[in-house]
Amino acid sequence: MAAITYNTGNFTNSSYAPAYLEAVWGVSKAPGTALHTSVAATDILPSAANTCFSSVGYGKTLPAGLLNNLGNYFTLECEGTLGTTSTPNLTLSVTLTDSAATTVTLATSSAVAMQAITGVRPWTLRATFGCIATGATATTRGQGMFLYDTAALLGGFGLVSTAGANVDLTLAQTIKLVATWGTSSASNTITVTSARILVGITNG
Repeated sequence: MAAITYNTGNFTNSSYAPAYLEAVWGVSKAPGTALHTSVAATDILPSAANTCFSSVGYGKTLPAGLLNNLGNYFTLECEGTLGTTSTPNLTLSVTLTDSAATTVTLATSSAVAMQAITGVRPWTLRATFGCIATGATATTRGQGMFLYDTAALLGGFGLVSTAGANVDLTLAQTIKLVATWGTSSASNTITVTSARILVGITNG
């Protein structure tokens, strides 16, 4: 099969053109920093230095124009550990911060009262966002789902985008997973232990 190449959000190939090319854009190689004893909104994804392919311009960053084509998308998949004391609120958001330092929230939860957790338990998140309008005032639309285990039951909530978000897809964008605790406690803690970013490129 001939090599597939893509540029500014499209790919071309004279002999093989599937509807989409999905690529692993970034994979964590170390956990993120645990968020606890804080009520500040904080990106909990592993740093760029702890994300594979960052040194060649990939990782958590989407280069200028990569998503700027109708139907192009990215998916964020994460797993981690979680602990609570009592039933604190937790808010999660997926955001993009562009090369001009403008941050846009793609989807967010409300401040959700968590179930009480004894010890540390696992969680998982998956969120996908696609381009539905292009350019400097492009629109992305998508949703996410966060699930966690308390040992006694399964809890979870959605990250919702009701009307899409306006993003400048002509600029490079850095993906963030932002967590905010409602109560500061060392026992209210969340950590990303592994993360992947997938990018889908359409030839349409």
